Amino acid sequence: MTCLKPTLDPHVFFQREYEAVTPALPFVAQTSEEALAWQRKARARLRKLLGDMPGITGPVKSRVLEERTFPGYTRTKLELETQPGLLAVAYYLLPDDRPAKGPAVLAVPGHSKSVDELVGGIDGKGDPLDYALQCCKAGLPTLAMEQIAFGERRHKEAIREKPEGGTFCIVPSGAALMLGRNLTGYRVLDAQRALDWLSARPEVDPKRLGITGISGGGLTTFFTMALDTRLKACLVSGYFNTFRDSVYSIYHCTDNFVPGILRWYEMPDMVGMIAPRRAYFMQGDEDDIFPIKGFKQAVKKAKEIYKVYGVPERMASEVFHGVHEWKGQKGVAWLAEALRS
Repeated sequence: MTCLKPTLDPHVFFQREYEAVTPALPFVAQTSEEALAWQRKARARLRKLLGDMPGITGPVKSRVLEERTFPGYTRTKLELETQPGLLAVAYYLLPDDRPAKGPAVLAVPGHSKSVDELVGGIDGKGDPLDYALQCCKAGLPTLAMEQIAFGERRHKEAIREKPEGGTFCIVPSGAALMLGRNLTGYRVLDAQRALDWLSARPEVDPKRLGITGISGGGLTTFFTMALDTRLKACLVSGYFNTFRDSVYSIYHCTDNFVPGILRWYEMPDMVGMIAPRRAYFMQGDEDDIFPIKGFKQAVKKAKEIYKVYGVPERMASEVFHGVHEWKGQKGVAWLAEALRS
């Protein structure tokens, strides 16, 4: 038995705890048949880890709040009822130049002021985080949906104190945990209902759906892609990593944590639930909350997984010079091509 020096430092203690865990469902498949068998078990476990969220099907109730025309596209602000009694605010960007029926994208914001940033702001003139608008300008109908506890979907007191926008994660995360669930589960369910809404649109081919997001939006993108096989491709920015190097070791909001997940798999293993579908992972080389070391380690594992499935060309990655930010010009072009192919 190894004699460990006692410590007062919880970081040191939990790093030791990490080392003591042996995941029950790591991706160790050597053939595509073994990979698919693992995938079925891993998805079933992930659903349980997210709290066995209710299976909700059927049309998504929606209400138009505003419609505006901009050069090259129309923007509609919506209210979607993602589950009974729960509303979400979203923008639907519909490019003028598009096929009669083609691919579409769900864009998910991270911890930022508001989903408004994803569509270029209220005036549509642009924003560093306007990746929904970038997807639209690439010819893809794009639904940008606010996540629960962000922007207009915060507690009314939080909105009163900070009307310009922001996030309110701790209390909703704790409430979900007390119900035996977690905020990631609720956000994935929101995303799946958003995909239901998109799939019902006459201009959308439901077999050509994509999803993208950065940071907390990258988390929802990654987990939704792992669970929902309707998605053909994903673009994940500022999230893909190892749990150990990112949310396990660095200060993050409570909504990043999924209880018990390390007992089953590490984040790179979860790519086995995404493959053989298309995936693009990008990261800034100076990101201080999703470190480049963990990203490179995760990408290495992801490449191995795609090789097992026999489709290494379907996964791509990018390291750009920057911090925890969106630099998605290459990624958006890749996503548009992946959805059209």
